[in-house]
Amino acid sequence: MDNKRKPDWGRWGLMPDVYVWEAVALSLDIEPEMLEWDRIKAPLFNEEAEFNGRLTELLIHLSNDEYFPTPTPSIPNMSECYMRGLKLSEFACFAANRVQWEIPEELRSIARKIAASGFSVQDRARFIDAEYWTERELLGLCFGVSEYYDRDDIAPEAERNAMKEKIKDGLKSGALACEHNPDATPANSVYGGVWRIRPAKATVWALAHSRKFPEWLVKSKQSEIYAQQAAEKKEAGRYTLQEAAEEIERNIGERFGTMIEKLKAAVSAGALVVYEPGRNARYLPKTVRDFYEEARTADLNRWLAENELCITFRFPEPDPRAESAEMEVLDKSVMGGAARASDMPPAIPSSTMAMVFCGLRWAEDKWRRYLADPPKWLERARVDRGKKGAGNAATWNPVIVAVYLCDKKQASKSKLKKVFDGHKAMKAWASEWEDRSKYFSD
Repeated sequence: MDNKRKPDWGRWGLMPDVYVWEAVALSLDIEPEMLEWDRIKAPLFNEEAEFNGRLTELLIHLSNDEYFPTPTPSIPNMSECYMRGLKLSEFACFAANRVQWEIPEELRSIARKIAASGFSVQDRARFIDAEYWTERELLGLCFGVSEYYDRDDIAPEAERNAMKEKIKDGLKSGALACEHNPDATPANSVYGGVWRIRPAKATVWALAHSRKFPEWLVKSKQSEIYAQQAAEKKEAGRYTLQEAAEEIERNIGERFGTMIEKLKAAVSAGALVVYEPGRNARYLPKTVRDFYEEARTADLNRWLAENELCITFRFPEPDPRAESAEMEVLDKSVMGGAARASDMPPAIPSSTMAMVFCGLRWAEDKWRRYLADPPKWLERARVDRGKKGAGNAATWNPVIVAVYLCDKKQASKSKLKKVFDGHKAMKAWASEWEDRSKYFSD
């Protein structure tokens, strides 16, 4: 191996993807940028026979999913097949374990890390490319294993049970974005698959709840997470100070530099309220950073109205039609994201709803009042608005109401069970409530 052309492993070791020709060069401990090319005649590289031999062998195996499970874009011109990309980690395992080339220690250490992690290159590709994860898969990832089993060698029983409860709470609260699996069977309740969990949001959740969640998986989801957070921030009407200044400049031409200094000064003086990303409690930063703290639309507009009387621009309010996360969670946990009204038992009229839920959150007369003019959370449970006249009352899905009450700790699971078991009209909904209530503790 040529020490005069030794690679900068500090840089290459951090590269997740490389070209075929770069990988072969690294396997020979050669800096890829110092290869000798010959674009006129074959072979393309003026290197020793071993380089061209390895290049040929790698190209032969590159389409083998067992060695290289991560799909890569194809090259239309076969004469440039050496320009195909591949994962450096997959190549390291291939070179060290499959064809057993003599390779530099830096490349071999990458292969060792893969083996030590307990995730094969196939496992990694499976989790990276998955559209969703099951509860069991997420549970395994939180313990740093590719396959979860209820065994002490995975984690002590108390730790396993605690993580299961955290995942249940995350599904219930909406912290874990998910949808109900319409094809779920009773076996899925045991082996996972009742819920389809979105990987990007699950990764963010796992960082706050698990110390063993794989770092390589976090890195693979970073761009997706950033894009998702940016979309959520925009939908919620939140701007960093830099974004706010850019928006003002874009709409009315005020100098960006002037506006950013005014906004930062307003935050420091307490005249403009800001928040940490993803949090809703008011934040009082010791150092104001134009790229970090976020201001809400209403607070920005209030500050403009009170401090910049000549600026008529106002930030657009968030779309009021956008549904709150809480309502989405209720839909998912009650309706499973797919159920239709025709699949449900007969809806319950308002008078019966007021009677059976009497004493849970409100007295009967108050239930009647709010069923006649429901707040948004209760409106989501209404199946039919009804019409004036006897026998034409509005009708309701009682399970949506029960889930909300249980989630807000305004009624215990045992009391709600009595509601469904103790009233004739509600018994048709009892199995539906039993199915949904398993995600709540009493």
